[in-house]
Amino acid sequence: MVAADIESADVVIADTLAAERSLPPELPVIVIAERRFIVDALRRGYAGALLPSFSDIKLRLAIEAAAHGLICTEAHVDPTFDDEADGEGSLPELTLREVEVLQQLITGASNKEIARRLDISIHTAKFHVASIVGKLGASGRTEAVARAMRLARSMI
Repeated sequence: MVAADIESADVVIADTLAAERSLPPELPVIVIAERRFIVDALRRGYAGALLPSFSDIKLRLAIEAAAHGLICTEAHVDPTFDDEADGEGSLPELTLREVEVLQQLITGASNKEIARRLDISIHTAKFHVASIVGKLGASGRTEAVARAMRLARSMI
């Protein structure tokens, strides 16, 4: 990909070598890397990181999450950002499934609708909603959606 193409992209997919190059800081970058490089990629401010064994669905979800200003990774990591503020400005890390559930929450879907659309049990849908609410520091699903939207807007 040439530099002109990168600057017009909505999301950039890069391997660890390409990510070392100077990419425009305003572009969401998803790094494809081994587990040991994922934490470093997130600390550098990249929008996400996937293991090389990613599936088409995981890639699609990661791209959608990055395009909406969310951080997404399939590997469980707990990144610490140097400029991370406490409270409202903090960046929660959501799993790919939580991103899917959050997308459904944003559309106003109930737990039953989420379960049906994602082919999971209602109990699992409730679990993911509770996890999202907790990670966003919200008191409920409506506040979680509002916080996610504010975080996405603040990253643009």
